[in-house]
Amino acid sequence: MIRNAFQLFRQHWKLTLATIIVLLIVGVLLVVVSATVWEYTNSTEFCGTTCHTMPPEYAAYKQSPHARVPCVDCHLGQESFLEAFPRKAKEIRHVYYALSKDYEIPIYVRSLRPARETCERCHNPAKFSADSLKKIVHYRPDPENTPREIFLTLKTGGGRRSEGLGRGIHWHIESEVYYLSEDDLHQKIPYVK
Repeated sequence: MIRNAFQLFRQHWKLTLATIIVLLIVGVLLVVVSATVWEYTNSTEFCGTTCHTMPPEYAAYKQSPHARVPCVDCHLGQESFLEAFPRKAKEIRHVYYALSKDYEIPIYVRSLRPARETCERCHNPAKFSADSLKKIVHYRPDPENTPREIFLTLKTGGGRRSEGLGRGIHWHIESEVYYLSEDDLHQKIPYVK
């Protein structure tokens, strides 16, 4: 039997070699195309224009302090391909929703990744930041374009309550926050404790 297989190979070695080469080329092309598609679908441009078609959100993002942070760093995570792929595969339903236009506006997020896996990879909640002063200049619509300056004190805060800190705009990290919402989208919140 082995002798027959060897003789068959000797008779058709050119065809077998050509098949192996074609399979190798197809395999390499498949890997290259898959990697290119993976990288493009992880790009901020894809998220902001091609996929979600969320012009207001994308425009705001481009002007935000996070404009240099790719969307996928927060939405998908900074993990290995093997960890990110299953999460991304689960979200394939969004492609269907976008193509069929089967979604409500405004888009309401129903599941966010925990802040410990996203925000806190860059922002350390235990770090205390002192107040900072921000100057905003507006110009009046008069003939002289008179400048009007507004000064804001940003109470960033943070830190641990045990250190006498845990205040400022990040006080919620050290404190329990309870609220009562009147609607499913949490747009009307009459009570916060």
